[in-house]
Amino acid sequence: MLTLKKAELSDLPIIRPYLLHEPCRLSVYSPGVLFMWRDYFRLSYALAEDTLLLKLAYDGIRDGYLYPLGTNPEHFLAILEEEHRKSREPLVFSSLCERDRDRLLARYPGAAVTSLREEADYLYETEKLASFPGRKYSRQRNHLNGFRRAYPDHTVDELRASDVPALLDFLEEYSLRHPHRPLFEEEIGMVREVLENYDFYGMTGAVLRAGGEIAAFAVGEVLGDTLEVHIEKADTRFPGSYQAMVSGFCSRFDPAAVPYTNREDDMGDEGLRFSKLSYHPVALLDKYTLTVRF
Repeated sequence: MLTLKKAELSDLPIIRPYLLHEPCRLSVYSPGVLFMWRDYFRLSYALAEDTLLLKLAYDGIRDGYLYPLGTNPEHFLAILEEEHRKSREPLVFSSLCERDRDRLLARYPGAAVTSLREEADYLYETEKLASFPGRKYSRQRNHLNGFRRAYPDHTVDELRASDVPALLDFLEEYSLRHPHRPLFEEEIGMVREVLENYDFYGMTGAVLRAGGEIAAFAVGEVLGDTLEVHIEKADTRFPGSYQAMVSGFCSRFDPAAVPYTNREDDMGDEGLRFSKLSYHPVALLDKYTLTVRF
């Protein structure tokens, strides 16, 4: 019988090694996303045979397993098949990349596959986000140049634990200036937790300062050849601060080693979708749900 453990923040070091070399560029395979959103996802896991099985519930209704990660995925697949054959409940895998979708379709050729546009991650070329080259990036480049002219003393520095108190103050003011849309308060709480446990999360970040104040900050992690950006917050009272933060953060990485940047999904928010499309993604990475009926 399969026994799953509810994921706590203290479990991060246990789960992280199974994710660090995962070639799927989907944000959900990054330790930062899984643990920032662990309560929202109702994240649980099992470990056996040097293999990790993760279970998510995106909205508290749609439960699904990620493809098992490790040396022996067959171990968990066989257990899941046996349990669901007995219960006659559908076996659902969620947040699958194309590779894992195809693996499971080869095993379950009659399975149903779906994907939702609002869950697709936006993948960009790191070098282009750093420099905004050419005509199609003229809008972003103009905002960036305007910021540079207005704040010639601006800096982009590595985010350190010593920055956390000031960033928490920045986050509080940011929260007060924005309407509290669905999930907003929950997200702010998650960002606060990341900052308060910054060294433990083991992520990387940058702080944009202008005129002696914090104008923006970003936090992410590098997995394989991709920078996964989990947090971007900017004070729009500094015009161009978002563009300066995007450029400044991506400029910190060697595009030969980290050629891609994933800025995650748009959650179906039309304004966020417009913004993310305006940065010209090279691909939208679908997250597939696969349902097996026995």
